[in-house]
Amino acid sequence: SSEMTQRLKAIERIILEEKISVYVNHLWYDASIIWESALMRINRIPFITYQHSTFTFLYGTGQEFSYLSHRAFRLCSMIVSLSESAARFHQMCGCNSFYVLNPVPEGMMQVKENTRRASKKILWIGRLSEEKKTKDAILMMKEVLKKVPDAMLEIVGQFENDYGEETRRLCSELGLDANVTFHGYQKNVSAFYENCDVLVITSETEGFSLVLLEGNAYGIPCVMYQLPFLFNTTSENGIVTVPQGRIDLMSDAVSDLLTDDKKRWEYGKKARKRFEAVQAYDIQNAWQRIFSLCFGIDGQYEDFYNPEELEEYEKDIIPAVFAEQYRALDAIRKDSPDYKFGHHLLIFPRYILHAIRKMTGKYGKV
Repeated sequence: SSEMTQRLKAIERIILEEKISVYVNHLWYDASIIWESALMRINRIPFITYQHSTFTFLYGTGQEFSYLSHRAFRLCSMIVSLSESAARFHQMCGCNSFYVLNPVPEGMMQVKENTRRASKKILWIGRLSEEKKTKDAILMMKEVLKKVPDAMLEIVGQFENDYGEETRRLCSELGLDANVTFHGYQKNVSAFYENCDVLVITSETEGFSLVLLEGNAYGIPCVMYQLPFLFNTTSENGIVTVPQGRIDLMSDAVSDLLTDDKKRWEYGKKARKRFEAVQAYDIQNAWQRIFSLCFGIDGQYEDFYNPEELEEYEKDIIPAVFAEQYRALDAIRKDSPDYKFGHHLLIFPRYILHAIRKMTGKYGKV
């Protein structure tokens, strides 16, 4: 399109005027990679794509580029990823791959470990959106209150679309308004971390999870859904993981931490050590290696990503990609005119089926 032509001309003008030596692209989920990589090849400049989110995200969008992305990524000098699983996936697709951790934000460097405990406060922080599954935290809270009646849930974050209001309504419908507080978007969140006992994360996907790292910095134990492609999310790092959607197990884990001071203290110490491990990571040296590899790429393949301890999660890589593709295709199908017509046509038969199920007590899948 004419916009892409203008974009490429502007980029070429900048790289020539500024005498750019290497190009790092953050727009990894867009087909512009194809054109920009071609432009860099013409100008003999290494082209690095920095994939700063979970590698399965692209396949859940349903866009046509997702089915061709593995070929587009091979046009890059290197793919830099935030997880070992992502690095391995791109390596299997025939790409030069490199794994790095995110840099720790400057303000987080000064955070002190939180020593205040026993306030019975649970913290959920992030965008109130479908993929963050904020409603699950509300449903979890209903179960937690059965064991810890004085527990409080603090929800911090911006409402996204209608989901935020739906979450607030769910809270009211379940009669939880006295134990759940919605704080909305906050620029400074330190006070919330300083005054909580347990951090809860209900996301279905995360590329790195800055919220988890912030909780680690304050020495707060975390209960979260399993996200196997994240860095060190184990009990040895002060993190309790439960399968996606298992609200019952999440509420049990949270209640256990709220009522066991010793365990909560121990998990908080482990969480802080996870933060210190990330803090000690030499991000400058990692990117120096990336740039060095790009400039001497033909003779240094042995220095690219070399999986050593990935056996536990490697089996999940391809199934995770297929699961995202299925989700995208299902969404496209349901949005099609044929599906919508059929859905309306079968309203009455569906009503009869539900009535039969209700009378017989059989709610299995048909």
